[in-house]
Amino acid sequence: MWRDVTDSGEIKRLLLARNKRHLQQADIEGGTSSTPIMKLVRSEHGLSSFNDQILNGNPATTIETIPEVIDWFETIKRPPTPVIETVVGIIDKESYQEMFKNATQKTSSGGRIHYTLLKALAEQLPFMYGFANPRWSNEVDVMLEMKPGVRKIHLLRIIGLLEADFNTALKYFFAKRMNTNAEQIGISDEQRGSRRNRSSIDAAMLKLLMFETARVKRATLAGTYYNLCANYDRIFKSISNLIAQRNGMDKNILRARALVIENMRHRVKTALGTSTESYGQEPNEPEVRGEC
Repeated sequence: MWRDVTDSGEIKRLLLARNKRHLQQADIEGGTSSTPIMKLVRSEHGLSSFNDQILNGNPATTIETIPEVIDWFETIKRPPTPVIETVVGIIDKESYQEMFKNATQKTSSGGRIHYTLLKALAEQLPFMYGFANPRWSNEVDVMLEMKPGVRKIHLLRIIGLLEADFNTALKYFFAKRMNTNAEQIGISDEQRGSRRNRSSIDAAMLKLLMFETARVKRATLAGTYYNLCANYDRIFKSISNLIAQRNGMDKNILRARALVIENMRHRVKTALGTSTESYGQEPNEPEVRGEC
């Protein structure tokens, strides 16, 4: 049963409630990530000594572990020789300002400080020390139609706008520094997202050619579309922290990021404006997850 909602206050209230439930889905629905061994992996923001053992290839635990998880542990252990440079939480001023030159305030930030001021920041940030800047724990949910004209609440996509300096630092550490390390370690050729010289159009063309070849040969294919499961919104920050460590990321960067996400207050923005109310993690409630 669907009904049209036109009152601005009710629209924002319903979106806040829906978005919170959407980001709680992984914790509520459970699965392999909720088993005892994975709860151990997810403890301490994914920065525990047990995860150090996983990355070194010698995890030791008495907790029953299914074969698939054991195989995963083997897959994500660090390479035998150090072929990458550790990414530490320091950004030189020139690199930081260069990142801002390539960003657009309207689409890159939900913050309240203008880019012109942020370009003049010093080079040292909280990532060096592993704590969370309280100002960074403000995020704006911008609601986008996945299909033009279709405004059913469960089919709207959340794009999270972060504070500009926090967002820019994440791009520097993860999209630039960590991805360079990941390429050296090795990434599956099928991975297209967030990689240089690999576009979404190329991926779509490859899929089209594969399907057309199967059609001509009358072959049977099966496809798995992970994005249909809201993959970014189901990510555990502790698990992504573990993978980031494998790719050379310093723990202080990951601890700061995890604390910011844990303390995040989300407001919602529509054509009617931005809500004054917000949602976030509350005591004794399912965890609000996602990578914004």
